[in-house]
Amino acid sequence: MSSCCNTPPAEGGKKPEKRKPTDCPQCGQRAMPVEAITVLHHAEQPWALELEDQWWVCENPDCDQVYVNEHQQLSQAQLRDLPAGKQADEHALVCFCFGVTRAQATEPAVREFVVQMTRNNRCDCTIRNPAGRCCLKDFPKPSAV
Repeated sequence: MSSCCNTPPAEGGKKPEKRKPTDCPQCGQRAMPVEAITVLHHAEQPWALELEDQWWVCENPDCDQVYVNEHQQLSQAQLRDLPAGKQADEHALVCFCFGVTRAQATEPAVREFVVQMTRNNRCDCTIRNPAGRCCLKDFPKPSAV
């Protein structure tokens, strides 16, 4: 896949240390590491955040928290966009780079378009996707023929 769907290099060209998941302080389910740049672009008030902190994203649809760290928690109401895992309806976005809804993602041509754009480095999932990762993981699995 493209470089946008991998961990970006840190300053100086070195890959940052891989961080482990943690538990969401509200629901106790697994929260995955997310880059501060992702949080910055989805928070309603990014200027109020301590961006040097490490962040995690909780995608449990039953939990109100989305971004968490040692000192701060951001709930759904404090964000401009929600990760696909927080929204179950067919009109929810699963691809934030190209505006693909869950319903559209079931169409083979749409899926192939997104796959091709990802292969060609024409996506920006780290910033556009509130989960901070490649959106193809949120696409419905293709049905067996």
